[in-house]
Parts: sequence; structure tokens; C-alpha cells
Amino acid sequence: MRTINSILNSGFAVVSQFIILIFAFITRTVFIRILGSEYLGFDALFTNILSILSIVDLGLGTALNFSLYSPIRNNERQKVAAIVQYFKKIFCRLGVLLFILAFCITPFIGLFVKGSVNSIPYMQKVFVFYAFLTFSSYFFTDVRTVYYAHQQNYKVLMFDFSAKIFTKTLQVIILLIHPSYLWYLGIEIMITLFFNFRLMKKAHKEYSEFYTYPSELKEDERQTIFNDIKFLSLSKIANVGINGTDSIIISKFVGTAALGVYSNYFLILSSASNLLWSLLNGVVASLGDLFAENDSTKIHQIFNLYNFISVQVSTFYAVATICLIQPFIHMWIGENYVMSFTVVLVVIFNNYYGLVTAPLSNVIVTKGLFKQELPIRLLQVVINLVVSVVLAVNYGLLGVFVGTAVSNIISYFLIVYMVVKSGLNLKLTDYIFKEVKYIIISFLQIAAICLLNQMLAFQYGIISFILNMCMVIVSFLLLELLFYRKNAQMLVLVNIIKSQIGRYKGAK
Repeated sequence: MRTINSILNSGFAVVSQFIILIFAFITRTVFIRILGSEYLGFDALFTNILSILSIVDLGLGTALNFSLYSPIRNNERQKVAAIVQYFKKIFCRLGVLLFILAFCITPFIGLFVKGSVNSIPYMQKVFVFYAFLTFSSYFFTDVRTVYYAHQQNYKVLMFDFSAKIFTKTLQVIILLIHPSYLWYLGIEIMITLFFNFRLMKKAHKEYSEFYTYPSELKEDERQTIFNDIKFLSLSKIANVGINGTDSIIISKFVGTAALGVYSNYFLILSSASNLLWSLLNGVVASLGDLFAENDSTKIHQIFNLYNFISVQVSTFYAVATICLIQPFIHMWIGENYVMSFTVVLVVIFNNYYGLVTAPLSNVIVTKGLFKQELPIRLLQVVINLVVSVVLAVNYGLLGVFVGTAVSNIISYFLIVYMVVKSGLNLKLTDYIFKEVKYIIISFLQIAAICLLNQMLAFQYGIISFILNMCMVIVSFLLLELLFYRKNAQMLVLVNIIKSQIGRYKGAK
């Protein structure tokens, strides 16, 4: 059942993300043509500000997810009900608190913008709309986590998929008929709320005992959860400092127009990485289930395979985006929206880092290594903020992303040591040797395909883009065969794929 759920979670996540990405491109194209890049800059800025406010949730979502693994595994229905009801009360109160905080800082939004803040009418109203859209989701977090902890997040993805498709379609219609930013956001709020209520109704029906069974957590259970939250809260603050401040620094030191141009790259690169994250994260709940079983042999087998897959996915992501992102932007919205290749390269490296370290990050969550992770994240946020701000003054966009890259590289070695020793109990030298080998091969693949891309010198245009994309895919697969044809993890992966194909044919 664990394997089936992992396949369903990963499969539906990838397919739905890909279709949503197509709709997002259509919506973004219409948005740029009608409202312009300045609005895109404010869109990215408001999202960053609200992500910083979200540190007030103290990592409760992760704490709830982690708290449910063991009782669900052991079929402790009463304890699950008590945990869900306890967190639901907290999430509802936080949703109200965060919206009030956002409303209070609305008059000071101009402090985060370089130059005039009058280029967009109703900027403060727009920020309030964003805040309501963001923090209303807190009233439904418990519902989503119940499905996720049961390894059924594909059910949540079905609702999210429907909501996104309806939203993007109606937003395009609104922009074409009545080009108003407020109406654009209003449509998203109404549809998101509608589908969230539908999801809540479904969860209350399927898991009614979790919401109707009168149950209270014991004092020691509350204390355990509180201890997890205590370290998660500081870790959440650190993560926001690492990943949630780039847009604010760009807006303040470079300008919202530059932020708008970057947001187009962010849409493509983050959508592609999120799609691949969905593929990788389909096994996270299953990994948490294995930790609950405490079967070290199975844990090591799953982790080694998971780690191998993440390296291959990360390598393909890096080489595909390096070769294709610039011609795609040029073809999509024009030369005026193309950024410096050096800046793009650093941004891609930061996303590559996030994908290649996904197994380590997920072991931290599923194993509950929040206390051990905290000092590393705090060090990383200090390095990121200091280096990004200092370099942004002289080097603009490049300086901001170099600061993030430097903090990622330094923290990587510390996280590896912590996870391997505390979370997996593996021999550190064996893991480092294997990881260094993977990364060297990864960079050789990227360098070889990029060199071939330069030699072929593809021109801008749809035909050239398709040929370039085919070259990347074929070259990557040939290099995979060259480097990994005898690799143990590759053989395991091939056997899994063959067995799933055999099951599918048998079912037909």
C-alpha cells in the first residue's frame, strides 16, 4: 500500500503541476501584456512580505505532520483525533492573528519599495487582498495534513488542481474584459475558498471520527509537541531568512521593475523545481512511516534510492534550464525581459541545491531533527542576509543570489554531517565518497551538454527550441547510460519500473 500511495502521490503531483504550469504561462502572458512588469514586481514583493509574517505559525504544519506519523501507523485513532482537534484550534486563531498583523503593517508597505509607491493604484488594498488569500488557508491546514499523513495527498492535489485551473481561466477572462488587479485577486480568493470548503467537507466525511470524537491530549503529549514547535519556530524563522527575503532585498536595493523581470524567471524555474519536488516528495510520508517502524535496513535502502533519484532529477533540471531558459524567455515575452546569463546561472544553482538536498531535508522532517538543525539554519540566514545586502548594493540582482548560494554551500556540509550521524546512522566517509562521486558526474553531464549546446548554436524560434530540447533529453539519457548502467541504485530503479509496467499490463 505504501508503494501504491507513493506512486499515486508522485504521479498525480507531476501531471497536475505540469498542466497548471501551462495555464500559469497563459495567465502570466496576458498579465504582462495588459498590466505590465511593475505589477509583477509587487506581486513578488507582497508574497515575500507575507511569507515573513508566516513565521508566526511557528512551524505548526510540520509539527502536526510529524506528530501524526506514529499514531496513524499504530492505529491510535483516539490520539489522532486529539492531535487534529488540538492543532485545528491553534491554526484558526493564528489565521486571524496573522491577518490582523498584515492589516497593521499595510500603511508601511512603501518602506519596502525603491522610489515612488504611487505607480500602482490601490496598492494597500491589493496587499490586504493578498493577506486574506494567504492566511485564510490556515483554517484548512489540519484537513490537508490528515490526508498527507495518511499518504493520500493526491486527494488534496485533485482539489488544488481544479481550483488552479478554474482560477487561471477566469483570471484571463477578467483581464481581457475588465483589466483590474483587484478583480484579478478577488477571483482567486473566491475560487480558493470554495474548493477549500469542499475539501474540508470531504475530509470530515472520510475521517469523521477525528473531528467528532471528544478527545484531549495528555499533558506529556502536549509537552512533547511544544518541544518540537519550540525548535521548529526558530528553524522556520531561519528558513524565511534564507528563502523569503530575496524579493524584498531586490525591491529595496534594485527596484520593483527588476523584480518584475526576475519574477518571470522565478515562475518558470520554481514551477519546474516544484514539479520535480512533487515527484520526490511523493515518498516523504512513506519515509516517515518507515521511521515509525524503526526498520534501519529498509530506511537505508529507501534513502539510498531516494538520494540517487534526487541527484538525477537535479542534474536534468539544471542542464535543461541552463540550455532552454534564455531562448524560452526571448520567445515568450521578448528580449526586454531577458536577464543576464550569469544571474540566471546562480539562480539555477540555488534551485539545484534545493533539489539535490531534498532527501536530507525530508529526513530532518520525518525523523524530527529540528533541534539539531536549528544552529545550522541560523548560521545560514546570517550569512545569506549579510552577503546578499552587501553585494546587492554594488552588483544588483547578481549580488542577492550569490549571497544565497554562499550560504547554501557552507550549510550543506554541516547538514550532511548532522543528518548522516544523527538521522541515518551511516558511516560519514562512505556517504561523502558516494555523494562527491554523484556530484562530479552531475557537473560533468551538465558541462558536456552545455558545451554541445554552444557548439550547435541554436537560434531563437519555436523549431530551434524544440530541437534544443530534444538534444538536451537525448544527451542526458545517453550520459546516464554511460555513467550509471552498472550502478546498483539504477538497477533497482529499472526493476521497480519494469515491475510497475508488468502490474499495469496484468491489470488490463
